[in-house]
Amino acid sequence: MNSRPSAHPVHPGGSLADAIRDRGTTPERLAAEAGLKLAHVRAVLAGRSGLSAADALRLGRYFGTSPDYWLNLQAAYELDLATRGIGPELDRIVPLPVVGPLDNGE
Repeated sequence: MNSRPSAHPVHPGGSLADAIRDRGTTPERLAAEAGLKLAHVRAVLAGRSGLSAADALRLGRYFGTSPDYWLNLQAAYELDLATRGIGPELDRIVPLPVVGPLDNGE
């Protein structure tokens, strides 16, 4: 398998904490102004909850970033955890050979 998990999976809550600090706001203000529940913001910051697509849209708007930025952080975290969990199984899967271009809908 080519993809190896990082030494320590990075939860998107760390990046959210950085954004809150760097922009001089607070979890309370973020929750109130972005339409998020404070308990959820705190859970994300503590690494106990993940980000949804709706959260990513709200965070992207609030911080002036792409929603994809926030979703990609969440996806990378989840893939890292999954790789740790089933990595050895993936190593045993033999990929099908590619015989031509894959249909990409074009």
